[in-house]
Amino acid sequence: MSPKNTKHLFDQYPRLYRGRFESIQINLMRFGFECADGWFDILDRLSKKLEEIARKEDRNEDKWPITIQVKEKFGTLRYSFGYASEDMNQAKLAACKETWNTCEDCGQDGKKCYKGMWERTQCKSCAEKNDYFWSDEEADEEEAPMVKTDITSCS
Repeated sequence: MSPKNTKHLFDQYPRLYRGRFESIQINLMRFGFECADGWFDILDRLSKKLEEIARKEDRNEDKWPITIQVKEKFGTLRYSFGYASEDMNQAKLAACKETWNTCEDCGQDGKKCYKGMWERTQCKSCAEKNDYFWSDEEADEEEAPMVKTDITSCS
């Protein structure tokens, strides 16, 4: 993610992303957001929602959610965090599912595209620009990535 968008998220949600100051043995946010800018709006909405839920649940600083890692893997958002409640997990899962159909580069409608063993979610224009294979055929629902409902990641 660009430095400008990274700064915005860190500045707007400092408690959620406070782990960026910790050692990489404890928290991986020191690496920033390991995805492209097309998912910025999704991450901004998710961050806002997580903080709203934490306030609604009357969380104190010791139990405020802390983001551990944000990255793209297999064309889908992976968002790992601690001190999550069921409502927070549901918000995370909704954001992860939104990335299934959102171009990671530009934020337009997209779908899974392939380049050798690599897969990313991209729009047709970005896929062509980045030499990813784009198929005009609709993907089978069964091909959508599975999302676990554990409290640490979208997998």
